[in-house]
Amino acid sequence: MPKPKRVRYKRSLICHLDLLGFRELIRTKKPGEISKMLRLFSTAVKPLTRGMEVKALGTRQFVAFSDLHITVIPTEPDDDSARGLIFLQIIRLIHAQWKLFFDHGILVRGGIVVGDAIRSYGRFFGQGIIDAYDVESKQALYPRIVVDASVFEELKRNPQVWMHDGDGKGELKAVKSLL
Repeated sequence: MPKPKRVRYKRSLICHLDLLGFRELIRTKKPGEISKMLRLFSTAVKPLTRGMEVKALGTRQFVAFSDLHITVIPTEPDDDSARGLIFLQIIRLIHAQWKLFFDHGILVRGGIVVGDAIRSYGRFFGQGIIDAYDVESKQALYPRIVVDASVFEELKRNPQVWMHDGDGKGELKAVKSLL
């Protein structure tokens, strides 16, 4: 008998994104048009394979279903892979949102939080996933990506996610300047 897998929550940056008005798109667009929109959306928001990527961010930390995309990245890894995590993720999502809207007329909404989450047997779960869903569905009612206060708290307390040296104030300022 195999030994049970030990599953523990990890403090993570969680990005919950979806297409705004997807129900209406289903009612009014042809399947080929929807398929193209979903492909463009997925390509824009999925983890990068080269360029400005967060180290160790692979498909293990990303899941897509219908018009939903969730990225979960631990903020307290055993190595330096979280360096610049929040700054880079926000830049990546700003670029994706801009490109989708201006190049294709696709509206995105989302929520970004820091909270507890884990992936086990291919499924993400935890309070952080629920919190990200709540931010996306209850606060981001318009085409926008809402950054929860928990992200700013993480920037203040966790030097592992800082891209810029110092006491965290510079990192907080740099991230706020993106918003």
